[in-house]
Amino acid sequence: MHRVVNDINKRKNNVIVSGLTEVNEASDTEVFQQLFEDHLFCKPTVVSCARLGKPTPDKPRRLLVRVHNEEAVNTLLIKRKEWCTKK
Repeated sequence: MHRVVNDINKRKNNVIVSGLTEVNEASDTEVFQQLFEDHLFCKPTVVSCARLGKPTPDKPRRLLVRVHNEEAVNTLLIKRKEWCTKK
């Protein structure tokens, strides 16, 4: 039971990003942070990034981003929502 609770708590720190182009010249962490700095005016503390699924030539794979804590996830989601409503 303790393991299940631990797993749920770890997942609270995850964000899935879709549509972010895969770039060979920079790491996914750098691209993700630059996107938020340029457009959402915040710099998230990223613990790690990983691409999900198999690569296909027609669309980028989803990006799993792990951040430091749940508060950072909430901030990212709020900033994203604000940016999407401005468009």
